[in-house]
Amino acid sequence: MVMKIYYYEAGAWSQALELAIAETGYDEDEVEWERVNLRSGANFDPKYLKLNPLGLIPICEVDGKIVRDSVNVAKEILQRAPGGAGELSAEHAKLIEQVHDASRDPKLFGLYPFDAADREEKASGEVFQFIKGRQTALEKYPAEAPELAEFYKGKLEDNTVLYDFYQGKLDAAGEDKVFAQGKAVWASAGELVHGPLTAALKTASPFLAGDKPGEADYHVIVWLARAISLSGTEQGQPADVGLPNLHKRIGGPEIDPAVAKYWETWRERESFTENEVW
Repeated sequence: MVMKIYYYEAGAWSQALELAIAETGYDEDEVEWERVNLRSGANFDPKYLKLNPLGLIPICEVDGKIVRDSVNVAKEILQRAPGGAGELSAEHAKLIEQVHDASRDPKLFGLYPFDAADREEKASGEVFQFIKGRQTALEKYPAEAPELAEFYKGKLEDNTVLYDFYQGKLDAAGEDKVFAQGKAVWASAGELVHGPLTAALKTASPFLAGDKPGEADYHVIVWLARAISLSGTEQGQPADVGLPNLHKRIGGPEIDPAVAKYWETWRERESFTENEVW
């Protein structure tokens, strides 16, 4: 049975699935990829909302069922993998939960500004275009699906704040709130990096799962890669370049060498480079 995955290539959790598939022996004809263009707000299309009422990606269709939520999709992939899923410890299950905490969602690193310079860069680049695409979609689709009016209203209100912020249309109080949200996202990231993530990585094994990657690894490395990239580091740079940039965002003590070791283990791995994880 072919597994159909709805994804967006720039989505962090879509990349986690790509890694899992690359590492576990799937043949190309066992997986069908259906692109959902988040940049144009295609995840808010009423047709897609019939598949996932939350408008989130990735999801997958297999055996006549739809699996929603990226954690569950990853589990489905691993359970069906030729090499099997492997065991997931309670500690690593908790770490996956912490990585997926809404307060440190990797997309927020990109959407919210860290400081005034970051705001200027985002306003003139891809981030604003992404927000603009969502705005257009959220203004368009309610007329096509009036039964989803409340859903669209909430999403539009949230997106409009950022849309107006990057155009300089908010008052001082509104701007301060957005900046505070940006700081809070990185503070939450710091709590994870300096706490549970470092503790879990202090092991003799190259990966959380041991000698080869396991379920927790796919979530953790993609989250870490996105945090490093969106703190101002070009894709695939070594730890001595990326981690100082990350530290500037998260603050606190120096990032533990265990994190650098883990990053270097993944950075040159074939699955990581071929899928252009960032």
